[in-house]
Amino acid sequence: MKNILLSILILVSTLIAAQNQIKVEYEMTPYYNPIDKSMEMSDVTFLNSNYELIVDENSSSFVFVEKISNEQPRGEGVATVQMGSRGTIFKNTADNIYLKEAKLGTKNYLIQDSLRVFDWSISKETKNILGFETRKATAVLDDKYGTKITAWYAPKLNFKTGPEDFWGLPGLILELESGFEYEEGGNEGSIYKALSVEVLKDKVKVEAPSKGEKVSRQEFKELAKQQYNKMMEMYGDGVDKD
Repeated sequence: MKNILLSILILVSTLIAAQNQIKVEYEMTPYYNPIDKSMEMSDVTFLNSNYELIVDENSSSFVFVEKISNEQPRGEGVATVQMGSRGTIFKNTADNIYLKEAKLGTKNYLIQDSLRVFDWSISKETKNILGFETRKATAVLDDKYGTKITAWYAPKLNFKTGPEDFWGLPGLILELESGFEYEEGGNEGSIYKALSVEVLKDKVKVEAPSKGEKVSRQEFKELAKQQYNKMMEMYGDGVDKD
């Protein structure tokens, strides 16, 4: 037990002393809990997703990691679905730069915008994650769902970033839950948990993605809405013909 504690202390000390560049591995777990159990998607198994976050002083790159899942569908005819972003997400907290690779149909886009602003409220609540003391912070998004964010960040890891587009706390986010509740009850969302934190001995260049048609967040949202409406029209036409 003493040896394990000593190893954790050495790791923490090394990370604090040499925070030039680190790599964090996250696992993202989606959840969906409708109040009406008949609405549960019994024919779908949601798989967890894995990501790597490479962080240096001001820049970070968040990338999906393909892994073979050992999770088996619950029965015959049950589909498996893996949620979460696939394109690289790049953030530069010094220059307020946000870049995200995205795809609609067969076309590639590069969402280029400023960093999203989060109105964080920091509490005194703490917990230990991977040997680091973390503090709790919460925020509520200004969206139609009133999405609630709960983040746990490590002050001793002096990087103001985290998974996906989340950032802005005085320390690296090691755990984050993003979710909302339905008016009639029930909820859905996702939880990111850090599985490991590693100091990179050989520095890796944190490159900003550059491929794809450049659009803003709002422009991409409108394009996605248009594509969705077209699909609904096609589906509706098909039903009418039958």
